Amino acid sequence: MKREKTRTKIFLSIGVLIALAACGNKESIYDLDKPGEIAEVKKEIIAAAGDVLAYEIRLTSQTELETSMDAISIVTSDEAQEETLNRIDFQLTQEGEPNISIIDSEFSVRVHKKNEPKKISDIDFNLIEKNIETAKSLISSEYVDHSLYEYQIEFEDNKRADTFILNCLLEGENDHIEGRDVVTNYYEFEFEMDENGAVIMSMD
Repeated sequence: MKREKTRTKIFLSIGVLIALAACGNKESIYDLDKPGEIAEVKKEIIAAAGDVLAYEIRLTSQTELETSMDAISIVTSDEAQEETLNRIDFQLTQEGEPNISIIDSEFSVRVHKKNEPKKISDIDFNLIEKNIETAKSLISSEYVDHSLYEYQIEFEDNKRADTFILNCLLEGENDHIEGRDVVTNYYEFEFEMDENGAVIMSMD
């Protein structure tokens, strides 16, 4: 049985926390807990980066305890020089041109190029929603408020080999005060797709 990883989230101060609560949370259009929202995320990714050939796509949430995607990272061969790849980084919540960096590590390039890149439009993003729901069912019922923190679309032997992280709270465990900080313990569960496409909990 996998041992969960414990992480701690600290709010800056009680005053900041109260102020945020008073303002309320602005609804995000990137909340993957909403059915069909992943399709909107896919459109935004293509609009920002183009329909590039991707070896890997990583989506990261705005916070550790929200399923609300923001940071996007794509490994692509598009416009890359020979023996290199490009990494495109941007945030869905911010305007401006994506940042492009060069991957020139021989090992990294070789590992990625073991698989054929796929146009983003041809990648099934709906599988993300399905995998999240499957993963939730694998977590013990004592853990609640599941939040997707990071999801990575990957390929192995030209088949999907996605990995992702869900963060949860432990039912009945309350926030506590440390000095002027409000501290929340949360629990990290890692998942991957096996060679048959099934979602399994990582055991390491």
